[in-house]
Amino acid sequence: MRLRGEIDTNRRRNIGLKSGEKLQIIPPQIYVEKTVRPKYACHCYEGTEDEELLTVRIAPVEPAIIPKSIASPSLLSTIITQKFKMHLPYYRQEKQFE
Repeated sequence: MRLRGEIDTNRRRNIGLKSGEKLQIIPPQIYVEKTVRPKYACHCYEGTEDEELLTVRIAPVEPAIIPKSIASPSLLSTIITQKFKMHLPYYRQEKQFE
């Protein structure tokens, strides 16, 4: 099994999952989309300094529009559309999300 074509998991053992969340919006509905990325470990390469032979590997994260943010493209596009097309101030948008 390979994760996105770069991690060889044949000699590795799954040691857990790494999960992340993003806020999604379907106007007027908001929900949290959860992604789970598997983590794999291999005891045969413990103590090596080679980057290719790391003992723990995690599948890569999907790229985000704003780095390290939980805002999805749909949430950002809704906020921008309401601000600049509908001329709705941020404080009124905040009240809609409560």
